[in-house]
Amino acid sequence: MEITLEKRGYSQGFRLSKSLFRDLGITTENATFEVKVKDKELILREKKKAK
Repeated sequence: MEITLEKRGYSQGFRLSKSLFRDLGITTENATFEVKVKDKELILREKKKAK
């Protein structure tokens, strides 16, 4: 699945909708993500909590 994000006047970055995360199968409210920008692509990777 490819996701396109548009920057719309948010000086601190992007807003990601809950429906986006639901579509990705991520249901935790407080999920933590590692964010990388590589070749103008934004990569979000869910960080798993160490048990």
